[in-house]
Amino acid sequence: MFTIISNETNALFNLALEEYVLKHLNIEEDILLIWQNRETVIIGRDQNPYRDLNYPYIHHNELPIYRRLTSGETVYHDNGVINYSFIVKNLAENRNNHQVFVQPILDFLRELGITCDLEESGDICLNGKRVSLNTQRLYKTKMIHHGVLFFSTDLEKQTQVLDAPALNEFEFNKVIINHKNISNLKEHLEDDLSIKEFKNLLLRKLIGEDLFDKKYELDYIDKTKIHKIIKEKYDTWEWIYGESPDFIIKKEFDNRMMITLIIKQGIIDRVSIDSFENVMGLLKCLEGCAFNEEALEESLVNCPSVDSVKFIDTLLHQ
Repeated sequence: MFTIISNETNALFNLALEEYVLKHLNIEEDILLIWQNRETVIIGRDQNPYRDLNYPYIHHNELPIYRRLTSGETVYHDNGVINYSFIVKNLAENRNNHQVFVQPILDFLRELGITCDLEESGDICLNGKRVSLNTQRLYKTKMIHHGVLFFSTDLEKQTQVLDAPALNEFEFNKVIINHKNISNLKEHLEDDLSIKEFKNLLLRKLIGEDLFDKKYELDYIDKTKIHKIIKEKYDTWEWIYGESPDFIIKKEFDNRMMITLIIKQGIIDRVSIDSFENVMGLLKCLEGCAFNEEALEESLVNCPSVDSVKFIDTLLHQ
């Protein structure tokens, strides 16, 4: 097994790296990627940032949101979270089998005095709390097993970020996030290890003593292709927000009107406004508009009856 240790903490680079290795890097051997991100919110492939997260908190704290390739729930990332991805052949014994990838990690933790259990969902649990989350995705003849280890992450921010609005009876499908039972591994270690020391020990457990002989170094061509994936996919509104599942959002604006929007593929598909005022102009401005600040600003220029800044803030950030 080769290993790629990314020293880049930009989540965009690491997300694109993961896809590049899975889909474009022509290496026959299995590969282990490992990295850490600076403060970022990473949503699952099928999640909706407006409905599955505490979007107002994220906006006001200026936390970037990015969408990953694999499904599952959102994770708040900081330098206390270790990411790993096994990119391997798409074999029957690997598919939907968390055990084959996670068992070496369980053995490693046991050697450090931490005995954990693997749940059917792929979570690694310690005393009923999750210290690792895992997910998989297939791609042609390959597959990816992605996971995170919570070593010393900010649990308060993790909770705040994932404190999503309550589900209402008109809501479309939503990923249920079980964010209140996460624990940091550092709290349970017998020895006081830094995250760097912990990660190095983990790598030696997973790869063996020939770690550096089996290390793949990204070259200029690799990095150029990774940055192309960032530009064309991971740093675009279409991927981050436009790929969200369809949903309904309800907002009260300025004690004047109750607005209901049906949003499909990031576009306002239908609008209902309950108000005593004439709202026909506002309805025309909203229908067919992308559900983002720039598009709404441009469209609401044609609707002087509302304070566009306040209106957009109500729709997107409250």
